[in-house]
Amino acid sequence: MQIRECMTPVQTSINPDLSLVDVAHLMLDCGAGFLPVVEDDRLVGVITDRDLVVRGLAENRDATQTPVRELMSIELVCGLAEQSLEDAKALMEEHRIRRLPVIDEQQRLVGVLSRAQLQLPDPPHKDYVKVTFNKTKTDSYGRPHPVKLKSVYITGTRDKDAAVQAALKRAQQDERTNLESVSDKIETESIREGNT
Repeated sequence: MQIRECMTPVQTSINPDLSLVDVAHLMLDCGAGFLPVVEDDRLVGVITDRDLVVRGLAENRDATQTPVRELMSIELVCGLAEQSLEDAKALMEEHRIRRLPVIDEQQRLVGVLSRAQLQLPDPPHKDYVKVTFNKTKTDSYGRPHPVKLKSVYITGTRDKDAAVQAALKRAQQDERTNLESVSDKIETESIREGNT
């Protein structure tokens, strides 16, 4: 059996320039915790309700001004509509994902396949890595103390070094600043998320 025979056709997708608050309202209206992001008829990312919390609120983003493109996951795992359900199961298990976007040969989003549709149990917990950039400053008495410049939450990386590189890249895009050059200490902390 092919993925196209079991997937749910796409009902709602969003533009990457939509604000986080608009996405939250849309998720509430359609009862979804996951939305595909489409630009020029191509799938360019996905965003979840957890992204809004962990990558948005936890990083003190302005929900009315921050576009989806700054928070969406762009490291996508997709299935092709003609692939078998066994291939889909293998992809979802390997990458520990709950939903598999389904595309056609032209990279156009045509559907979404969920673990529930395949009767798969929920994946194991996924880890986040909190990457914090610090700069040592001196107070009025000349005592050094660390000042947090920014914390970035990263998912889907193979190790902490890769998380730091992803955080630097995201900070560069968001702030137009090379945090590596202005930070004198970079801390990482693994955080285990709960099932959603």
